[in-house]
Amino acid sequence: MTFNPRFALRFVFISLTLCLLCSFASARDWTDLSGKGWKLWLDKDAKWENDKLFLPPVDLKSLPINPPTIGWDKMYSSQGMNVSVPGTVEEYYWDTLAAGKPKFPDTLKEENRTQGDYKGVSWWWREINIPASAKTKRLVIHFEAVRLRSEVFLNNKLVGYDLIGNTPFDVDITGKAKLGNNTLAVRVTDPSGNFDWVDWYVQKWGKYNIPASHGFGGIFQPVSLIVTDHVYVSDIFIKNRPDITSVDIDVTLVDPSVKAVVGDIELTISEAGKNGRVVHQQTVPNVGLPPGQTTITKSISIPNAKKWDPDNPNLYVC
Repeated sequence: MTFNPRFALRFVFISLTLCLLCSFASARDWTDLSGKGWKLWLDKDAKWENDKLFLPPVDLKSLPINPPTIGWDKMYSSQGMNVSVPGTVEEYYWDTLAAGKPKFPDTLKEENRTQGDYKGVSWWWREINIPASAKTKRLVIHFEAVRLRSEVFLNNKLVGYDLIGNTPFDVDITGKAKLGNNTLAVRVTDPSGNFDWVDWYVQKWGKYNIPASHGFGGIFQPVSLIVTDHVYVSDIFIKNRPDITSVDIDVTLVDPSVKAVVGDIELTISEAGKNGRVVHQQTVPNVGLPPGQTTITKSISIPNAKKWDPDNPNLYVC
C-alpha cells in the first residue's frame, strides 16, 4: 500500500510512500473526485436554524436523517446547476442572490456588501464508480475541507457527518458502496460567517456558539476516493532532528482483523524529478502487526542531502 504526505525538514523536503511487501498488501488507489461532474442545488426550504449539533465522534445510527425537501428523485432529475469542486455556493449563485439589492460600493452597509451571501442548506452530488477490483477492499471518501457542516450520503443513505468544517475528514464507505455507479451527495449547511478579517468573536447557530469563519459555504477543497487493503497506513508523522539532514518517521498502521499479520516495510528515498536517483534504501523485515493500531518509528539520515531554499528547491521522494 502507498501513502503520499508531504513534509518539510528545515532544509530537506521529502514526500513519503510506505510499502508493505507481503501477502496482504497492494497499492493504494487514489481517485480524484474533484473537477467537473458535480451538481449543486439550494434547498431553501430546509430547516436548519435550530438543529441539534454533534461533535465527533458521532454515532451515525443516532443522527437525524435530513433528505432533500423535494425528495431524492426530484432533486436528481430536475434540479441542480452543473458545477466543479472545489467550489462555493457564493461562487455560482452570488449574482442570483444579489439580484435587486444595492451593489457594493453604492453603500458600505454590511448587508449590502454581502448581498450575494447564502445562509442555509445546499446539496452537492455526483456519480462515483467503484471498480470490480475494489470488491474486497477498504473504501474511503476523503474530503480536504467543507464549510461548514457536512452530512454525507451514499445512494441516499447517511454515511458520514462532520461539524468542524474547514479541515480534512474521512468517510468510510466500506460495505456501503456497491460495485459500479453510486451517487455521492453532500448536504452542506452554512449557518453564518463574515466577509472581513474579524475573527475574534463567536457566531450563533441556534443555541450554540461556533467559532467565527468566512461566510462562504460549499466543498471548497478537493475530494478523493481512496481504496486500500483492510490493513493500511493510517498516518505518517515526520519529526525533525537537530541534524538538518535527518528525520524520525512514525508510521501508524491499522490491522482491523482479529489475527496478527506479518510483513516487511521498505523505505526508499530518491531525488524528485525525472532521474529519481536513489539516495537511501532500507527494509524493516518481519514487522508484526497485532489487531488494532501499531506505530513503527524509523530514523533516516541522508548526510549528503541538498539543502532547500527558494532558489534551489531540492525535493526528495521517500
